[in-house]
Amino acid sequence: MWNGHLARSSPLTENNITEENMLGLSSVFQCKKSQPRGDIVFVHGLAGHPWGTWHPQSKRDNQDLDFWPFWLGEELQANVWTFGYDTPRFGYVGQGMPRFDLASNLLEYLDVNDIGDRPLIFVTHSMGGLVVKDLIRTAQNFDAKKAIIKQTQGIVFLSTPHQG
Repeated sequence: MWNGHLARSSPLTENNITEENMLGLSSVFQCKKSQPRGDIVFVHGLAGHPWGTWHPQSKRDNQDLDFWPFWLGEELQANVWTFGYDTPRFGYVGQGMPRFDLASNLLEYLDVNDIGDRPLIFVTHSMGGLVVKDLIRTAQNFDAKKAIIKQTQGIVFLSTPHQG
């Protein structure tokens, strides 16, 4: 869960991302050759993982760059990020962080990392799509956050339960 402060995400090359600190916004690919064409943010769903959800073998090792979010960054010359959060597992009795709080935290992470100054695309799975929908609704209420809405060029919803 969020510990009350937001830190600027570090580039992947610093090898400082571990299983324990994959909560929040983590860099997958940072465009270094030129100005990035935009930002792509991946948001996993229930029982998901900020890295493993997007890996073909569900690997959680962030040093294994053989997965499509990294390729997408290389191909499109865009910065790629993944947002990690604690979620209850299926059949788990208990509570995770409320969706509104997850959306608010993601909104703050985007702001802290200057995401919203360029075109932005979200790729979501399951509950991650609902988190991003809540993020858009929340951003509508704050003038300082409306740039996120304006720069959002697309949202990919994979298996998102739009009707509940």
